[in-house]
Amino acid sequence: MKKKCFVASLVLACIICSLAACKPEQKQVVSLVIGSGSGNAVVLEKEEENYVLCTAAHVVGQEPKVAVVDGMQVTVEEYYISPNVDLAFLKVPIEETEQPYQVTGMDTASFNELSEGDGITIYGFWGGQEKRCKGSVLSCWIYMEDFGYHMLWAKASDVKNGMSGCGVFDQQGGFIGILCGGDGKEEVAVLPVSMIEAEWKNSGYGGR
Repeated sequence: MKKKCFVASLVLACIICSLAACKPEQKQVVSLVIGSGSGNAVVLEKEEENYVLCTAAHVVGQEPKVAVVDGMQVTVEEYYISPNVDLAFLKVPIEETEQPYQVTGMDTASFNELSEGDGITIYGFWGGQEKRCKGSVLSCWIYMEDFGYHMLWAKASDVKNGMSGCGVFDQQGGFIGILCGGDGKEEVAVLPVSMIEAEWKNSGYGGR
């Protein structure tokens, strides 16, 4: 009997681990509220005392001091708002957050391997609920007049206003960028991880 229980427990553990591996984005994206702005943020890096969150600049406003992350009020220790693209970095204390998070990092390999037609997942929160939108790449690198620079252009269903900052992942769960906007129908604009990495270096945080 003990052997059967052990085997059953092992099988259950393997199933749980497999599900977790299939959905790494679940602990890499948080809901974010700052003042009157709301959206999502990606947990980009982990330092000794802080998590570094990455989101669309239009979500955070001009001088973010306090944020609500996954329902918990936290202090914004430092922030950087890019003058070049719709992007902001926020540093929040690990001890003030509700749970341990996994970081996406800024490995550009997943983005570099993308092709038109490849599947993507936009993951985050909307209306207090977890939301996962499936889509596909229309163009990996295209100039968007509304933003004034190149972005990833994709098609995805059921993307809502207020989902800016959501993480965008490839079919293997690799981080490829953050959601910055859409046309209100099915076309969305994604800031690629390659540009996030470049802005990270410009911010002065990279390489510390």
